[in-house]
This record gives sequence, structure tokens and C-alpha cells, in this order.
Amino acid sequence: LEFESRALSPRGVVRSFSIVHRAAPNVAVPYVSSVVELDGGGFVKANIVDAGADPEKIELGMGVRLVTFVCGSDAEGTEAVAFGFTPA
Repeated sequence: LEFESRALSPRGVVRSFSIVHRAAPNVAVPYVSSVVELDGGGFVKANIVDAGADPEKIELGMGVRLVTFVCGSDAEGTEAVAFGFTPA
């Protein structure tokens, strides 16, 4: 089986989600963990950011778009960047 590169859309819809209330040390809770179906095909597991963690504000089928955000930094101030999705 060979792998090949494929362009993926930065937009999609929420197919499932969970509000996480317990996490590893130094991980802020609550947060929204989701599975996003990308426009044009493909699925990705990512957090929904910039939307709070109110289940009334997150909906199945909700349109989202890819964003990056700083998720931490080391003792020297070097930032770690992660990806997530925000309501479109």
C-alpha cells in the first residue's frame, strides 16, 4: 500500500463532539473535542476553539474552519502551535 499527498479543505462540519471536563495536568478544561468531516472528503479529530464549552452553542452539522493557536510554551518562551477549528 502506497501513500500519496492530498490537499485537504480547511473547512468542514462537526460530526461528533464531547465536552471534556478531566484532562492531563496543565490542560485547561472544559474544552470541546470533535470529529470534523472536511469539505471534499476526509475526517480529522480536533478541538473546537473560540466557542466556549457550552453544549448549547456547539451543534452537529455546524460549519467550522481551520485555525492555529498557541497551546503552550517552554521555559525559553518558544511557543508550541496547534490546530483546531472555530465556528465558520
